[in-house]
Amino acid sequence: MLLHLSDEAYDGGYDIYRNFRGVFRNYWSATFDRPGVLQFPLGYSAGFGREQVELGTEQRSKLWSFLGGADKSSRPEMTQALMPLTPNLVHSTELGGLQPMSPLSYTQILRDSVFVPCPMGNVNLDSFRVYEALQCGAIPILERRTTLDYFTRMMGSHPLPTFADWSQAARFIAALRYDHKALNSLQMACFNWWVDYKKSCVLRWSFSLQLPQRKNPTASRTGFARFPAGNLPNCSAIRRYIPSHAVSACSASGCWASTACARASASRFGQRQPGQRALSAVFLGSLPNASITIPGVSTSGSTRGAPCPGT
Repeated sequence: MLLHLSDEAYDGGYDIYRNFRGVFRNYWSATFDRPGVLQFPLGYSAGFGREQVELGTEQRSKLWSFLGGADKSSRPEMTQALMPLTPNLVHSTELGGLQPMSPLSYTQILRDSVFVPCPMGNVNLDSFRVYEALQCGAIPILERRTTLDYFTRMMGSHPLPTFADWSQAARFIAALRYDHKALNSLQMACFNWWVDYKKSCVLRWSFSLQLPQRKNPTASRTGFARFPAGNLPNCSAIRRYIPSHAVSACSASGCWASTACARASASRFGQRQPGQRALSAVFLGSLPNASITIPGVSTSGSTRGAPCPGT
């Protein structure tokens, strides 16, 4: 099995996939919608604990909040569209801005926010913020493209509010802000979907990890989908963005991999070139009485060459 993490920019090197019975990876693309590849969301960072809804929407003091770099991708449009909706909290940490908050303070703010807008990161529509909001009982506001509903393609049908334009999101929030019955219904729909989705992931991953071994290890891996040798076509649009820092999760219960995996992989694949992303372990949270073991898992770094999402 290959566990491929942090391939946000779709950096290529996918010919290595042919050497494994199965591949687990985050950052969805239609390129990888084929037998033998299981794509999964980023999940949330270590330290969020069990999912919970401590406060209903009428008890939360912030209509929406955003903490992080607000000067990249679609984030300026997001803040401009939503800023008139108060009370809100924007804690912008771009260069020259505020210092990042502690994990505890960050978690407390999410638990006190009704909505958490989740604009795209440096390159990809997926971000840790989506799942951190869900874990804290907030309602994430997602982005989609005109020709690509990324989160539906990755996770299937879901109740999470999704918009192609942040002005549409602003109108949605404004229309619901005083209807706490509707807000509480949406909050619980998102939260219950999230709890069930994580359980379904455990079942899917457990099934995938129990795939039978090939009877003849030296035989051709014809049972696994072939990927084209070499790099896949570049996506020029992503080159405008600066790579994000890697976020490694601890090896606590529920972690998919530890930082040791990243160190071992970095050692195996050599030094990364300037600007290349480091590997990161992905924390998808622990579920009661759920234990996942990953026998024979290997981790891989990335080379260059990128398929556009949805192609």
